[in-house]
Amino acid sequence: MLVGRRAAKLGDERMTRWLLVLEVVVLMAAAVSCGGGAKEATPTAEEPSPLARPTLAPIEGTPTITDNRYEFPALGYSVSFPQGWTARPSALRTSTRNIDVFFAPAEEGAAVQPNIAVTCESPLEGTPLDGYVEEKRQIVTQVSGKEPVTERRKVSGLDAVVLVYTPGKNPPLLDKTEALFLTDRCIWSIAITVPQGERANYQALFDEFLASFQLSP
Repeated sequence: MLVGRRAAKLGDERMTRWLLVLEVVVLMAAAVSCGGGAKEATPTAEEPSPLARPTLAPIEGTPTITDNRYEFPALGYSVSFPQGWTARPSALRTSTRNIDVFFAPAEEGAAVQPNIAVTCESPLEGTPLDGYVEEKRQIVTQVSGKEPVTERRKVSGLDAVVLVYTPGKNPPLLDKTEALFLTDRCIWSIAITVPQGERANYQALFDEFLASFQLSP
């Protein structure tokens, strides 16, 4: 019985953390689309719980941006983001994760700006990629009421699983495509979030982003 209760509590903790991340990115995107700018959208990092993932290794230094090439040596990756988009380094940073967000240009009247979020979250030792994918699949299914479509591809030479889904049932309605892959340091998530019905308009752009993503040797 105790094991069952602890598993249920762990599931609640995971869902809470996942929903917090989604809410933060959506709120930031909404603030940008309304002309509020990034300062008004600064998120507050959640406190790690006793069941949270291990602490992420310290991240020192800041990324450099040359034209549309984004290099973050301290986190160990570089990527080319779409022309005209705006990078916000470490839009959310906690003891267990770092999220960099790339925003599309603001459009007047848009509820949410399309954005790509690159997340590095500390992994749990001994957990394979499929374990994280199953965790996310269950959460998405519970929140949206529908299982995500899954695909497999390579990102920076690593095996990745791509989940295609609609995050929730309440406005603003969104479409999300998320690539998950694993290294010793991070559970990596690269996710594009767009207004519902616009996924196809951004697919080529997202494919280019994934193809340009490179982990440092």
